[in-house]
Amino acid sequence: MSVSTTIDSTLGVVSTVGTESGLTISQSTTLSGDVTLSSVASLLLKSASVTAAGANQAAATALPSGSVLYLLTAAAVNTGVRLSASPTLGQVVVVLNSTVNDKIVYPATGGIIGSAALNAGITLASLVAGTSRGGCILICSDATAGATKWHHFTVA
Repeated sequence: MSVSTTIDSTLGVVSTVGTESGLTISQSTTLSGDVTLSSVASLLLKSASVTAAGANQAAATALPSGSVLYLLTAAAVNTGVRLSASPTLGQVVVVLNSTVNDKIVYPATGGIIGSAALNAGITLASLVAGTSRGGCILICSDATAGATKWHHFTVA
């Protein structure tokens, strides 16, 4: 089968007819419509290292925009990070706690994570050598400004 791939660096448009092997997109690109990844050996997520801070939602470190995977680095016990106040519906955020102290993930003001109370955080267990503890995947299920809702799956 013949393969035709078009990448417009100005518009960020990708069009492929047929199957493509080894295609790399190294800039911001929007894919619309149904996109299927099959037989994917690995998927690299844009990541950022973040130092958790603050003992409450207001003082917690705001997660910077533009990444999917956040690696929490050394910080005091029970410090935290805060999710975006303006997520998009379906946005996925992965937070990994690489420290020896428990960390807290808070929603933005007015937000809810899972079954936690309004504005309450969820605790990420500390990293324990040889285990997969210390992380969560969050998915935005309501992006209403001032009332965001997130579903989460925590590894504990």
